[in-house]
This record gives sequence, C-alpha cells and structure tokens, in this order.
Amino acid sequence: MDDTYKETVLKLIWDSEEEGVIASQLHKHVKALMKDEAVSKAAILSYLNDLCKQGILNFKEETCRGGLRKRYFPRMSRVDYEKENVRATLQKLLKSYPQYTIEALTELLKGEEFDPQVSRALLGYFMVRDELTYHSLEETIWGSGNPIHRY
Repeated sequence: MDDTYKETVLKLIWDSEEEGVIASQLHKHVKALMKDEAVSKAAILSYLNDLCKQGILNFKEETCRGGLRKRYFPRMSRVDYEKENVRATLQKLLKSYPQYTIEALTELLKGEEFDPQVSRALLGYFMVRDELTYHSLEETIWGSGNPIHRY
C-alpha cells in the first residue's frame, strides 16, 4: 500500500480544520481519488488512531445513528508536522551515521543552487548546540574564505 493515501488523509483533515472530518468522509474521498488502489476503511481508521497517539490529531466523540463516531481535528499544523518529520529524520541520521550525514549536508549546502540563508541558519542552529558539528560545517561551507575568520 502506497503512502499517498496517508498524505491525502492529512491534507483533507488540514483543509477541514474548523469542522473536522469523520472516517467515512475520509474513506469516500480517498476511494474517489485513488481509483486504481483499494484502501480499506480499516486502514484509514488505523492510520487515524496512530496519528492521534503521535499527537498529530485530536478527536471528539459524537453520537450518530448506530452509536458513537469520532470527528478528527488537526492538533498540529502542516508546517509543524513537516518540521517535526524533518527533525526526527535528521536526528536518526545524525545518531546512526553522523559523519556521512554531515558530509551529505555540507555537500548540499556547498551547492551553488542552495540558498545561502539556509546555510547560515543551519550553522546558527549547530553553533549553539554542537560545536564540533558547527566547525565541521563551517569549514566545509566557507573553507578558509569565511569572513569571520579573517584576522
């Protein structure tokens, strides 16, 4: 099963932030968009429960025909969710492969198409947290041409 249904579910929840959504609405929407791929309502419910456990969604129980149902609301904004995913991925990479992660980041940061403000922001982040990583990134990005180190 492809993760695209998960992206579709999150997008619909964020788009319906005020009124919230129920699982059957999500299932109908996903089913209409992904005609070639079958996604069960149980898979969607399982994913929604996981998102609630992770603190990404909240739900409110409401009565309906036949009992109770959950209406889901975003607890975390799309931007915060994406930042958290990137942060968690980088933390895992830095923990498992610190040298290769730093090398890959510095190669990306040295690329001409990369925004210099991003390089500065990344250096600023590491400056206050990890001196060794900071100096390694700084040397790779600027080499001996760093205007801060001109004496």
